[in-house]
Amino acid sequence: MKFSPYCSLLTGFFFGLILWERLTGIASLRITHLSVPPWIESGSKESVVLDCEYDLTEKDKSLVVKWFLNNDPEPIYQWIPELKSRHFSYRLEGRVSLNYTVFPSDEYTKYRAIKIFRPTIDLSGLYTCTVGSLSGTDSKDKQMIVYSPPTVFMLNYTYISSDKERLRCQAEGVFPLPHLVLYEMTSHSRSRQLTTNLFENELLDLTGAYIVEVSKDLTMEELEGDEPRVFKCVLTIPGTEYLAERSVVYYPDATGGHDVAVSVNMALLIISLSLLQLVA
Repeated sequence: MKFSPYCSLLTGFFFGLILWERLTGIASLRITHLSVPPWIESGSKESVVLDCEYDLTEKDKSLVVKWFLNNDPEPIYQWIPELKSRHFSYRLEGRVSLNYTVFPSDEYTKYRAIKIFRPTIDLSGLYTCTVGSLSGTDSKDKQMIVYSPPTVFMLNYTYISSDKERLRCQAEGVFPLPHLVLYEMTSHSRSRQLTTNLFENELLDLTGAYIVEVSKDLTMEELEGDEPRVFKCVLTIPGTEYLAERSVVYYPDATGGHDVAVSVNMALLIISLSLLQLVA
């Protein structure tokens, strides 16, 4: 297919116009920076501010600023400066500062941000800021993970049969869905991974947090030996720096009876040993 000189001229003129607008600053509005914290612990911060900075031009009339959360088509916040209209969805009612303004600001920027008091896990997700005017629109998005550490986190053994034990790690009240890994600690502080994230149970509690469990069946042949065996469960929350772990020590029974497994909370163990030394 051949292009006529006239078509090529129009194409060149079109792209030249776009370039000229960008270089001279006459292009339509654009978002220059989106400020959203990547992660926070649920209920731990007095407040967080989500801010959407943008550049305006003289052509940007009838400005509308909207914030969306996840796939909800209804904005959680909308501001129309020219109408002096602000609206928060039911998800933010009573949970935001109505007087918060950015600084420095003017009549077209002062209410662009949202100040949320003590965000909880129901406000975790992808935040999208959309700014529109008669001359155009722009949008940017960022993830804010509001995480909840587990309220219950334990590792123990369950007797299955005369030749089998079940290593079981359970976490409750955690959000979002965590990553659980079972290890056996070997010599020189090394570890051998036994299983990871093969959840037998994956439930939600009344708050929307997860109840999860991983397990590994071990035979007596695998557990035989004269030395105690140390197993560990490590819990991490993806997208955050949160990490917790629990350990259990397995003691082979030298008398030939049923082997013994003792759950150990490492922090409590260290404290107990220190107290014994002080008493002695």
